[in-house]
Amino acid sequence: MLLALAAILSLGGRTICNLLRVLGVVAPGHPSTYHRVFSRDRWSLARLGRSYVAAVLARFAPTGQILLAGDDTVTEHPGPHVYGKGCHRDPVRSTHSYTAFRWGHKWVVLALLIPVPWATRRWALPLLVALYRPEEENQKQGRRHKTPSQLLGQMIRILMRWFPERNFMVVADGGYATHEFAELAARSKRRLTLVSLFYPNANLVGPTPEYSGKGRPRRKGERLPSPKKVVEGATERQRLKVSWYGGGQRKVETVTGTAHWYKKARPLVELRWVFVHDLTGTHRDSYFFTTDPTMTVQSLIETYTGRWNIELGSVTSQVNSLIASANSTLGGISSTLSGATGNATGVLFAALGQVDGLIGSAEFIEGEIVGEVNGLAGMIAPTLGSVTGELNTALGDISLTLGSVTTELNTLIGTVTAAAGGSSAALNTAISAVSSTLGTVTTQLNGLTGEVNTILVGLPTELAGVTGSLGTVMGDVNTTLGSLTGTVSSLEVSLTSELNTLLGAVTGILGGISL
Repeated sequence: MLLALAAILSLGGRTICNLLRVLGVVAPGHPSTYHRVFSRDRWSLARLGRSYVAAVLARFAPTGQILLAGDDTVTEHPGPHVYGKGCHRDPVRSTHSYTAFRWGHKWVVLALLIPVPWATRRWALPLLVALYRPEEENQKQGRRHKTPSQLLGQMIRILMRWFPERNFMVVADGGYATHEFAELAARSKRRLTLVSLFYPNANLVGPTPEYSGKGRPRRKGERLPSPKKVVEGATERQRLKVSWYGGGQRKVETVTGTAHWYKKARPLVELRWVFVHDLTGTHRDSYFFTTDPTMTVQSLIETYTGRWNIELGSVTSQVNSLIASANSTLGGISSTLSGATGNATGVLFAALGQVDGLIGSAEFIEGEIVGEVNGLAGMIAPTLGSVTGELNTALGDISLTLGSVTTELNTLIGTVTAAAGGSSAALNTAISAVSSTLGTVTTQLNGLTGEVNTILVGLPTELAGVTGSLGTVMGDVNTTLGSLTGTVSSLEVSLTSELNTLLGAVTGILGGISL
């Protein structure tokens, strides 16, 4: 009972360990005790199912007709050694224009539709389930193949045998609207009624005429027009306001008729069919039928639209399964993103170290240049006083520029480090800012190089004696500034390449998230 209660309350996988986590302190004893229930103990599933169904019916449907809903649901199990798996159409993910297939199990579910006080529609409570096995697997195992419709009919016959004093009404979608299933209901008119979708071009005939005493008895009456032809030729349609899918109300137009459904070499099935046209235009035209010809049109429509609850239950169970799978996937993605963030931080701090080293080298070279220029200025102080001032001003501009570069790069490094844990858009913005700043630095250094060259070229002609020394200094300055410019450009390319690689990795991770 504890495990059954936990299976109802659990939203994730129904494993023993997960069920025990849901129960917590309510489950006494060692966890291995509960595992032995399934690994060692034996019991009859038929007896267990009968006890469960009897308890449910005694609680929720003690008297009157039992309203049942039949449907199938697909659970994904693509492993190579999963028993009974196959490639099945997934009705939840499929649309009218697209069909989705999934590898796993297809379960045929028979549920009890019960009213609850706080809801506007009935709820579907599963009673019995059966595993549908693909025809190819049945052939390999030498087992008779059973279609979903046959499995649902088998479960209904089990209920009729377990509870001989009760009568049932079964509502199923078009996948179960088979002549064979309708025959089962026709053979047990007093105990079983089937409601389902119908075929516009169904083969309808009149009742079997009485035997005339001559020749072979006839098995069917005169041929009748199909439901589609009857609707096309109808001059009047009955308007009704009926309960609709989801518990709402809808105005519809209907056309109905009674006939016998004929299939070659099979018994006739007496039925009532109904054509339904939604006056709001949001729902496509539909054909319904029931094996009870005395059922009213409104009751027939409302009975079928009430089966929407078992479809909702199937969708809910698959959504819960997807949520559990998504939680596991998100855990892996979070770990991967944390690793990517760590890598990004390492790359950025390495870049910061390179920038700091570059700035230190520039300051050292700046000192050497200042020393050489000052020594030369001392030798030719009377003539180069003004030149020394201009050079000192230019070198001061270089120092201020390098200090500004240091501040801006440190700010951008912090911005990129923060953006590494955010979205790909933030990384793109940070990368663009770094590239823009490095480009500005290169431009400023090129400009300063031009100013120094201009100053040195414009020296008075009387300094011709020291042209060689100034040429050496100018060469050193040009070499140093060229080295700085090349290093900054190389750093710009390296940073841009590394950050683009990181952005691609994070973007790929974020793009791989699919829930």
